[in-house]
Amino acid sequence: MLITLAGSSSDEHMEGLMEVTQVLDDEDSETGVDLDKLRRCQSKQDIYRVIDEALAAEMA
Repeated sequence: MLITLAGSSSDEHMEGLMEVTQVLDDEDSETGVDLDKLRRCQSKQDIYRVIDEALAAEMA
């Protein structure tokens, strides 16, 4: 799996890194990361849903 990130400033880049971390975070995982969340996705819409759900959970 390859995740790319580009920001026009260091602040935007750091914000993006934090969001990627939130998406992959899994307290129940031995490593603290659950890449299967994205591996199970079958479409772009699935990926967007996983990202939106993870970011919404962090804001709640």
